[in-house]
Amino acid sequence: MNTDALAAPTAVGAGPRVAARQAPASTLHAAPPAASARTFHPDDDPACTDLSTLTSEIHLWQVAASPQPHRRKVAALWPTLSPACRGGTFYLVAAELVGRATDAKLTTADGAVIVHSSGDALAQGLATEPDHPRLLAHWRSSTICCQTRR
Repeated sequence: MNTDALAAPTAVGAGPRVAARQAPASTLHAAPPAASARTFHPDDDPACTDLSTLTSEIHLWQVAASPQPHRRKVAALWPTLSPACRGGTFYLVAAELVGRATDAKLTTADGAVIVHSSGDALAQGLATEPDHPRLLAHWRSSTICCQTRR
């Protein structure tokens, strides 16, 4: 390989420097590093299809003329989700279910998750899936909202 083509002139008297090379085209679409393969993302897991049902029902709950049937479906499905599917979306739904109630207590069917407030749900969700984009956005908006009220 001819390294003279990589040398680029610099300021007078500073000598040559090696210019950065672009990666070969074949590595641009390579698989992500092994460390990110262990990242917890149940939204992408085919075994967690109930998460898509939850998000659809949440959307319908927010836009339907009669939201109560959708809220009831969400409230019935949320506690039964498999532990393998309890990531950011699961905790976002918990935050919606708990809402602004001060005396709320939302518990999964197996008793492994207990949520007392929307802030509690967001904190537990961030601890479980810290890079969940919608969870981060919701947390940021609730933090900004609450800081401006003070």
